[in-house]
Amino acid sequence: MTHVIIQLSSSQTTYEVRYPILKKGKPLESCRFENDDHPDNIHLCAKKEDIIIGVLSALPNNCADFPLKKSHQLRGIDINDEFQRKGIGSLLVQKVERQIRLNKSIEYIWLNARVNSKNFYLNLGYRSVGRVFNIKNIGMHQCYIKTTHESF
Repeated sequence: MTHVIIQLSSSQTTYEVRYPILKKGKPLESCRFENDDHPDNIHLCAKKEDIIIGVLSALPNNCADFPLKKSHQLRGIDINDEFQRKGIGSLLVQKVERQIRLNKSIEYIWLNARVNSKNFYLNLGYRSVGRVFNIKNIGMHQCYIKTTHESF
């Protein structure tokens, strides 16, 4: 595989990958997440030969399990099918972790992930929190967390 570039992007840029993977058949606006345009968010894209092949968003949302701690939630971690399982998701997560760590007031990073992604997040140093739960029309999920004091 040729070189992949990870760079900052806009929320609208992430729709190019979010839409066909997460929201196909729905209005494009359905790709928008709460806090997508918050000034403290981070949107990243992975590009190969100027084509966006993966995206990730980190948004300033607190987890219900830890409401008094300042955090960022990872959302919309999507890689085009032909580029999955090639390390691009790991590159995106590691890059956003480095960006988040620059903000000394953020205490942890969290996300809700499909249960079949469990090993991906465990291998990146996240730990599961709470019970497995169902998101209607999407499937079974688990919450994962990593403090900003843990190794990135």
